[in-house]
Amino acid sequence: MDVERTQTRLENVQTVEPMLGALRTISLGTWQSAVRQLESLEETSAEYRSILGSLTPVLARMVPEKRLRDDVQSAACCKQLAVLAGTERGLCGRLEQDLFDFVQSPQQSGISLDNVQLVVFGARLSRAVSRQRFPPMKTYAAPSTSLPSFPLIFELTKNWIRCLANHELSKVVVFFTAFHGATQRKPSVIQLLPFELDVSLSGQEEVWPLPIIETDPAQLLVRVYEQLAALRFYDAMLQTKASIHSARFQLMEDSTSNAERLIEDLTIILQTERRQSITREMQELAVGAGLLQS
Repeated sequence: MDVERTQTRLENVQTVEPMLGALRTISLGTWQSAVRQLESLEETSAEYRSILGSLTPVLARMVPEKRLRDDVQSAACCKQLAVLAGTERGLCGRLEQDLFDFVQSPQQSGISLDNVQLVVFGARLSRAVSRQRFPPMKTYAAPSTSLPSFPLIFELTKNWIRCLANHELSKVVVFFTAFHGATQRKPSVIQLLPFELDVSLSGQEEVWPLPIIETDPAQLLVRVYEQLAALRFYDAMLQTKASIHSARFQLMEDSTSNAERLIEDLTIILQTERRQSITREMQELAVGAGLLQS
């Protein structure tokens, strides 16, 4: 009976071991893709800030600096929005639980969940939030094997900027798991909207000749603001994705190693049991033939 149990256990582990290896490979690929996208995102953000630098001297001469800031920032109102970045599935350790614990601590997060509307990325995190009696206003899918959708990120950001301009929102914050390396991940928060644009000429040398801009500089400033806000949001989502899949890769790596060791141990146990069984049968045959005493 023990041999049969050992054999069944060995077969089960041998069935699971390839799946663990496949999950490890998928997590590694998604993790590396997120890191590469983060590097590309940094270059894109630098380009938009370069455009902003060209707009600054032109806009500063057209409208007062205070008016310029008011064009891209809204007046204060009472409604706040908190965005939580999670995942659809588990297998990533305590990352999501640590993030939610961070969100629930006003001393760390700077907000109270009783006074904000929640938008959650990831069905698993959404269920955890709902269990704590904080039902999200909206839940979006967070695909496990692909990167976040930038068109969705951009549309959400544009809509929130419009809400700020209409005084329907006062602030949008994003909670995510910051990625600082393969083993360094921690819950973090950024204020997505409104954020400061450096549109001041204070302390700068006068630019001459002025850059030639073939469209309305004020409208161009709004577009740059939308893009920079969306890129900051996308950066937080990519860091969450990199953190989740680096943690998942390490867990799958450990699980694969444990499965391989378990297969080796169970195989040795079965081989030892078979040898002992053969030895017993040979002894019984020898006793039956009169070669050995019983």
